[in-house]
Amino acid sequence: MGFSNVYEDAERAEAYSKLEFPGTYYLAYRDLPKIIRRYVRGRKAVDFGCGTGRSTRFLEKLGFDVVGVDVSEDMLKKARELDPKGDYRLTKDDDFSQFEKQAYDLVLSVFTFDNIPTMQNKVKIFTQLGRLLRNQGRIIKRSLLTRNIRARMGIVLNQGFSREQTRKKRRHRKNNPDRHRRQETS
Repeated sequence: MGFSNVYEDAERAEAYSKLEFPGTYYLAYRDLPKIIRRYVRGRKAVDFGCGTGRSTRFLEKLGFDVVGVDVSEDMLKKARELDPKGDYRLTKDDDFSQFEKQAYDLVLSVFTFDNIPTMQNKVKIFTQLGRLLRNQGRIIKRSLLTRNIRARMGIVLNQGFSREQTRKKRRHRKNNPDRHRRQETS
């Protein structure tokens, strides 16, 4: 059985566009302004998996020049209807060739990775998104599918995704376990 894009449906896009912050999405967005102010420098953003544009409009209100990206034309059609001045683009799978590399300060992904099948696809897409970021760019990923509440809001610092840097960090953490152990909270 192959992958089926359940979001490629006009009726679903219409229903999805009516979900608002006061109920369903309040907690998902509540802490984002503070996190963005703390970790993001610059004002160019990509909203990966923008759906009907909720996160794109959210970032616009925070002062970002943002591009909303989705795999569903029906979702993008609704996004354009709700935000005619917004920049919304269709992408397929992990093809971000229409975007300039190292041109963005932020990639925001709210619940998108929850809907991507297989870890292999998630890693591939995550890597491709990282290539869009400037040297000090950030990926902020909001997810529902994790057990640890601290892991539900992921912030990734772009450092070129260097394998050598990753190896050095792992060796450092292995050699200094007390320094990097998370403090448990009640």
